[in-house]
Amino acid sequence: MLRITTEASPHGMRIKLEGRLVGPWVNEVDSVWTSLRAGEQRLSVDLCSVSAVDENGKELLSRMHRNGTELIADAPMTKYIVAEAVREAESLREGRK
Repeated sequence: MLRITTEASPHGMRIKLEGRLVGPWVNEVDSVWTSLRAGEQRLSVDLCSVSAVDENGKELLSRMHRNGTELIADAPMTKYIVAEAVREAESLREGRK
């Protein structure tokens, strides 16, 4: 189960995720993110309440980072997942994959 909420702020839009970024929820988050990307605002994804991320979720986070979305994490697990997503995005950007 995953709860997805969006919040507007003076700095842009934030997608807050709570629960597990796995299975069909990855596609749902991708749809929300894609629709918000159509606007001109800055985007961030709050992963502070995420308890699990599968491989498809990690790939989505990497794609989000490559496209300029800020990934926010505070717990060791989510910080590690964000670091992996950033590393993957930078590797793809540099043509190493």
